[in-house]
Amino acid sequence: MKDTRGTREIYRRLNKNSSLLTWKPNGVAPPKRPKIMSNASLDAFTRSAACRNSSNEWGIDGKSQSFFPKKPKKKQEEFVSNDGILRKRSSEQAIPLYFVDACHLVHNPIADQVYARVGEERTLPANSGRQRINIIGGYNPLSQQFVFDASEENVNAERMISFMQQVETLHPDSEAIWVIVDNARYNHAKLMREYEKNSRIRFLFLPPYSPNLSLIERFWRFAKGKLVKNKFFETFSLFKEAVNNFLSSVQDYAEALATLLTEKFQIIEGD
Repeated sequence: MKDTRGTREIYRRLNKNSSLLTWKPNGVAPPKRPKIMSNASLDAFTRSAACRNSSNEWGIDGKSQSFFPKKPKKKQEEFVSNDGILRKRSSEQAIPLYFVDACHLVHNPIADQVYARVGEERTLPANSGRQRINIIGGYNPLSQQFVFDASEENVNAERMISFMQQVETLHPDSEAIWVIVDNARYNHAKLMREYEKNSRIRFLFLPPYSPNLSLIERFWRFAKGKLVKNKFFETFSLFKEAVNNFLSSVQDYAEALATLLTEKFQIIEGD
C-alpha cells in the first residue's frame, strides 16, 4: 500500500498504545515511521465505527470508487471523433442512428440516499424473489426517439434480431440504419452477422469496457432512478406494469432527458 502521511496518521490513531499518538500532520517532520497497516487491516478499519466517528476530525470522508476501462483512452477518443462524424453524416443523409443496449431490472428495490433527521433510521421493504425484466432499448439522439422490447426472456441473439427488425419497420424508406452496440457476446454471434448481411442494419461497436461512451447507458441510470431506487412494488405484476408504463411514456421526461443525453462524453483514463 502506498505510504502516505494520511496512512501513517490513521495507523497512529488506531494504535492506542503507540507513543506517536500525539503527532499530527501539521507540517512538522514526522517521527520514525512505524509498521504500516496492511491493505486488509486498513480496509477493515475504514469500515469501522472508529473511523466514521473520527472522519470529521481527520478531514476524511467516505467516497464511492469509480471504474475505468482496461483499454487506453486513445480508443475512446477515436470513437468519440468517429461518432461525431457519423452523427453529421446521419443528419445530412437522413440515416437513422441508434444507441442500443440491454438492461435487466430486478424486482427488488435498490436502497439509495434519502433525507432523514439526525439519528433517525430509514428502512425500505424488500422482495424475496429474483424475478427480473430484461429490456432491449434503442435511443436515437437526432430524433430523440426511444424504442424498446421488454420481456422476462433472456437477451440473446434471437431477441436482438427481433428488436432490430422492429427498428427497421420504423424506417421503411431508409437505405441504412446505424446501430451502436457494446461487445456483449450475443452482439458478435454468427446469427447477428448473418442478419446484418441481409438487412439495412449496420452495427458499430463501442471500444471494450467503455459504457461511458453510450448514451443509452445514461438512460438506463435514469430509468433505474424512476423504477427501482427507493421504489417498492409488492408484486411482480405491479412491477411489470410500472416498467411498461414508464417505457411507454418516455416522452413525458423529454425535458429532463434533453439535458442528460447530451453529446458530451467523458474520456476515462485507465492504467
